[in-house]
Amino acid sequence: MSVEEARRAIVGAFSNYLRANCRRILSIARLTGQKYVKISFHGLYRHYEPTENFPRFTNAFELLRSKGEISELLRIENLKVIEEDEEMHILIPLEVLEDLCLRIGKDGELE
Repeated sequence: MSVEEARRAIVGAFSNYLRANCRRILSIARLTGQKYVKISFHGLYRHYEPTENFPRFTNAFELLRSKGEISELLRIENLKVIEEDEEMHILIPLEVLEDLCLRIGKDGELE
């Protein structure tokens, strides 16, 4: 169970989430004039693909949290992982999300 394996598992869930939701998120954010988008980790759960060492999203996340690796989680510039109301979220500027969505559309992956 490595930190890098846990990070890859969560990046995979984030990629899958964006692949399924980019157009909708961008459309709503643009219509409402948002400069940032907040994505709940809870929203990533259903897009998580279990691994042998991390059968649940929370297993991978808790390893990263215990090792102090949360800030390096996705390695995406200007992206922040925040805790609000006892729940973790990804806070991302709209223009960064637009770029990620273009990458997801072309390559299908963030890494």
